This record gives sequence, C-alpha cells and structure tokens, in this order.
Amino acid sequence: MKQFLDEYVEIRERLEQELLKENKMLLYTDMCILICRIFECVIKSRKIKERLGEIMGGKVLELHSEKIARENYSRGIAQGTINTLVSLVQSGLLELKDAAREAGLSVEDFADKMKE
Repeated sequence: MKQFLDEYVEIRERLEQELLKENKMLLYTDMCILICRIFECVIKSRKIKERLGEIMGGKVLELHSEKIARENYSRGIAQGTINTLVSLVQSGLLELKDAAREAGLSVEDFADKMKE
C-alpha cells in the first residue's frame, strides 16, 4: 500500500506541475477527484483513506460537473423566484417596487425582467 501511495504522490505532483503551468486547474482538480473516487471504491481501510486525504492536502475538491450543476440549480431557483414575483405583480397581488425589493433588483431591472 505504501508503494501505491508513493506512486499516487508522484502522479499528483507531475499532474500539478504540468497542468497548472498550462493553466488547466480544472482538469487537474477533476483528475485528482477521479483518483480519489477510484481509491474509495477499491480501498476499505479508513486509515489508508485518511492518509490519501493528507496527501491531497486536506482539500475539499469539487468536480467541474458538480459545480455546473450547483450553479444551474441556483440559477433555476433565482429564475423561479423572479417568475413567481412577475406573476404576482401581473395579477395585482404585489406592487412592482415590492417585487423588485424581494428580487434584490432595482425597479427598472425588475421591469426589464418582466418584459423577458
């Protein structure tokens, strides 16, 4: 197992050097996470998993695809909120200025959203 961890350190360091100098941090991060996930599937020992975490520098890494999903979810929630506020204004249940405040937008920006 020590040999595996040593090889992992060497691979990680080479990846880091090559990909970071080419400004490909995203690829480097995804590759490190992939290696960790494969390792998680293969190794059952908690102690060895902790050691791998130490080698990674204790970083909590997020895959690019996970980041995109999280951002899209947040955008969807925000858009849903805007759509609801627009409907409330259009039905006369909420004043434009109040809807804009709830959306965190100026009255002008919210009015523009209503036109979209």
